[in-house]
Amino acid sequence: MIYQEYVAAGLYAEKRGHKEEAAEKFLNAAAVADDLTLKAEALRLAGVNFRSCGVLDRSDEYLLAALDLSRTVSNPKLYDAILRDLGMLRIAQGETDKALRLLYTSRNNQLARHDPQEAACTIGIIARAYWRQGKHSQARRAFARADQGLTEKLDWRLNNIIWWMKACGLGGRLFLAPRAIWLAFRSGFPRRAAEALIILVGGNRLYEFLRKVA
Repeated sequence: MIYQEYVAAGLYAEKRGHKEEAAEKFLNAAAVADDLTLKAEALRLAGVNFRSCGVLDRSDEYLLAALDLSRTVSNPKLYDAILRDLGMLRIAQGETDKALRLLYTSRNNQLARHDPQEAACTIGIIARAYWRQGKHSQARRAFARADQGLTEKLDWRLNNIIWWMKACGLGGRLFLAPRAIWLAFRSGFPRRAAEALIILVGGNRLYEFLRKVA
């Protein structure tokens, strides 16, 4: 298979929720890439999907490799996206202070490049780090700022709202749930509407319990 076919197969597996399969497809794409930027992007996607399925050591390995390549090819947009991905990984590893340093560097670079959509994506991840630290008011403000900026990235906006719901009481969840459900279908991820409904009914505690027993 050529690079584009491996990437397409990885994206298809990712959309179906088969994250580890997706990661392996992206690694295959990286192995056959004849362009360093394409190789870095494939390694990044592999790292993102390994993080999503909880294989954090492999996520770390491939995201750091992608970061090094992005420096080599002098691609600042890719470099900042990988910094954000590493920030998300550090959140998953419980290292929220390290995560915030990475995320603020990424956001500041994106704002300096006049890239408000990418900056809004990163602000949404900053909100998650604050939420993990128990700073719920700061988290909700950051989620709201991210939502205002995510006018073109519907999948990111959906993800941001679902995380925002986790940081809210019942009133906030009731306000956000219809938007989350609409975005789930509008962005092509209808199964995420079920996540929004679970969080609406039982908050993050029920959501995490169901994830563990699934």
